[in-house]
Amino acid sequence: MASSDGVQFVDTFMPELIQNVTAVEAIAEALKSKNMIHQEAYSEICALPTSEKKMRKLFEAMRSGGRIVKAKFYKLLMENHPHLMAQLEETQMEEQPMNATDTLHLREPPKNVQSARTNVYKMTSKPRGYCVIINNKNFIRLKKRKGTDQDALLLKETFEWLGFLVELYEDQTAERMRSIMEDYSKKCRTDNDCFVACLLSHGKRQVVCGTDGGLVTVEEILKPFEGNMCSALLTKPKVFFIQACQGSDRQGFVTLQEDSLGDRSLEDDGLIKIPVQADFLIGMSTVQGCKSMRNERSGTWYIQSLCQRLKAHCPKGVDVLTILTDVNHDVSRNDGVIKEDGKSVPVKQIPELRSTLTSTLVFPVPE
Repeated sequence: MASSDGVQFVDTFMPELIQNVTAVEAIAEALKSKNMIHQEAYSEICALPTSEKKMRKLFEAMRSGGRIVKAKFYKLLMENHPHLMAQLEETQMEEQPMNATDTLHLREPPKNVQSARTNVYKMTSKPRGYCVIINNKNFIRLKKRKGTDQDALLLKETFEWLGFLVELYEDQTAERMRSIMEDYSKKCRTDNDCFVACLLSHGKRQVVCGTDGGLVTVEEILKPFEGNMCSALLTKPKVFFIQACQGSDRQGFVTLQEDSLGDRSLEDDGLIKIPVQADFLIGMSTVQGCKSMRNERSGTWYIQSLCQRLKAHCPKGVDVLTILTDVNHDVSRNDGVIKEDGKSVPVKQIPELRSTLTSTLVFPVPE
């Protein structure tokens, strides 16, 4: 193991521990006795019906304690589950330099230990989870995003129909956008099956714009939901739809605006960096470096197609990645024009999909 205190082990095998540890209350009580978790958290853990839910809550309670708490947790695991820990230890790989002729050996789940992954993500909780919509229309210095209200209302209607608890936020500054994401990473419950966020704003490569002109990186939006920050959603899908320009290039007819910061924005800093943690799905309205089209009356090509496709295909059990591929097809076939230097210029658009999902994601329509 890379660390003698067991912290790396706990981080590496978090999904397997959640699935297989049964002595949760005993471990939680020991941590409480050392003032490493609060009495309130301990009571909540004991009140939960299953070991898996207790473990998710325990990881959440330990989050603020850092290495000391994780190291103590590791020792308690060794005392209460020595056989399980031995099995997991056997599967731990050592990092070694690889030559071109080396064979890559991937870690497999140990025998008699349940896999934390399934072929299809569970999607039965009521509600499914939160769907947060941030709709930035009015800016201090940038153009008003006419047509965005149509997108926001259609998203709200669609995800309520899909069984999500939808909460809509209008005209948020960059700092408030960060705070909203952090708040929901703590607000999500262990019995939620999914989290969805939809951000509608101006943007540039790697950033989304607040109404004050401040910039929020995509990494800042995603990071609060990584496995070590939001244990309630560990192994569960976290879905983000971002409607904003990712640059000022045209992809190449209705007069359109562009959701771009133009020359006011940051320099290009490369591609979006998706966290290495699994179970993220990020749908971008356009590829890196290019503009995203918005009709001032009917909304954006991307969001309108997304909602139409979800409504058409979710009742048939079509998975979300397939639906988003259809959205790419829809948007790519649209033609529009924008004004540049007083001239009408033809434009095209193609969305981009980035996924670290580990199972098939389906949004069944609640009965």
